[in-house]
Amino acid sequence: VAEMDGTLDNLTSLYGTIHCQLLDGQLTEAAQQLEFLADVASERGIKLVFLTALHAARVKGDVATPLAELEGLLADHMASVQRKPFAYDYFVHMDPDLLLQCAELYLSQESGEPRGKGEPMSPGMERATALMEAVCGKAPGLLSAQLLLMRTRYVAGAHAGAPPR
Repeated sequence: VAEMDGTLDNLTSLYGTIHCQLLDGQLTEAAQQLEFLADVASERGIKLVFLTALHAARVKGDVATPLAELEGLLADHMASVQRKPFAYDYFVHMDPDLLLQCAELYLSQESGEPRGKGEPMSPGMERATALMEAVCGKAPGLLSAQLLLMRTRYVAGAHAGAPPR
């Protein structure tokens, strides 16, 4: 039916519904919607993979597989964003809110305890930091991204990168 209407490409409302269900704890309903999307979607886009990873994190399932897929899609996404001219469409395509949520998902897999000085960052911490640095570099007025970047740097033990009090 969606293919006949031509609405298969515009699944934004369904993504939003699934995201709200996940945030509200309606995991069974969200799982059903994700299964439906996986069946009808011609390709697994960044939003679908993010929602799959978020669902896996909420049900304490295998988060590593969707996060690995998300990493590849994020790299492709950021490369395609860099090819856009720096204008309104750049920010629409960049989707800073989605990148912020992806960074939060990476950080949710960390302990939250600050690392000692000189301790190496975990791969998830590195990905979250890179995402937030990219967002803050292009959208410095996005306060939530600035705060998440500072929190990421604090937990990573990079206290020199955090602003002084």
